[in-house]
Amino acid sequence: MKAITIIGGGIAGLSLGICLRRFLIPVAIYEAADYPLKKVCGEFLSGLPFWVIEKLGIEDILGKFPQAQEASFTIAKKRKFVLKFLFPVYLTPRETLDSLLARRFVDLGGTLYTRSFCPYSFQEGVVVACGKKKEAGQWIGLKVHLRGVKLDYDLEMYAATQGYLGLCKIDSQTVNLCGLFKKTKVLAQSKRDLFRAYLKLMELTQPYIYFENSQFIEESFAAIPSFALGFHPHKEQDVKIGDSFVTVPPFMGNGMAMAMESAAIATDDLVLYAQGKLSWPQAIKNINRKLKKRFFSRVYLGLFLHPQLMKEQSWLLPLLSQQNVVNSFYRLTRAWDHFTEKRIDGKREKTSF
Repeated sequence: MKAITIIGGGIAGLSLGICLRRFLIPVAIYEAADYPLKKVCGEFLSGLPFWVIEKLGIEDILGKFPQAQEASFTIAKKRKFVLKFLFPVYLTPRETLDSLLARRFVDLGGTLYTRSFCPYSFQEGVVVACGKKKEAGQWIGLKVHLRGVKLDYDLEMYAATQGYLGLCKIDSQTVNLCGLFKKTKVLAQSKRDLFRAYLKLMELTQPYIYFENSQFIEESFAAIPSFALGFHPHKEQDVKIGDSFVTVPPFMGNGMAMAMESAAIATDDLVLYAQGKLSWPQAIKNINRKLKKRFFSRVYLGLFLHPQLMKEQSWLLPLLSQQNVVNSFYRLTRAWDHFTEKRIDGKREKTSF
């Protein structure tokens, strides 16, 4: 049995490691940091198909998290829309979720190296899952936890000309504030000052009130100074999953789900390779083709819609006054089979809308 090495122990890397260990494939994961990890993300899991959950065998892990019932979208201070979730949306603090997945991977017999760099980069049997990479781009990402905030909705999302914000309940007193901002030179002497400066540029009243009237938990702060959205270029001999393969526009709200989904998709060909039934070049080709096909329409729809949501005079705003349009955009930016399967007494059954 051939071994698989995974670079990156975040959502994508751990999910792939868990899937492969369920097939008894030898797996080692190299993670540069230590757990709990600090990542720039919305910290909620939305749009994860049932077949992915079952393939990972993580129903019990997801059952530890509360579920969101509804989300609000506020665009350019002028329009507010509410989306009621038809399927589970889990409120998943990254530090907790990553740690639970890491423990599951090790319990399944996987080898996890923390504070370590993989010495076998870009060789046969190596998969890259190291998340968002610092690269030339027009965006900066910031995240922090705020204590003492009471949201009106489980999730609150805001879009304006200078950026995008998402607030998500962590517990009864704490929320995760994650922002994607257009890169601008600002004066700041601290992490809080940096976040405050970008919030001021957005000119959105409610998020700023939340921020100023809360406790800034500095140890939760995370940032990525420059990155790009969409599919990332890679060499033909590479296998990349999660944010290493594609970074989705944040308003889609399902980057974590797509990371898990990409791991589940890559598993079958990696198992065949490990069993000696498929060459490494063919496994790479198959995985890259499947990932591109799976995510192509969702990603490019997101890239098209994202700038429209950040314009005060966008043609999209009148459409979003219609609830069925809001629901349609939600479905179109998620896996189709997330909406065509439901469970009855532990079994999957097709349904339609």
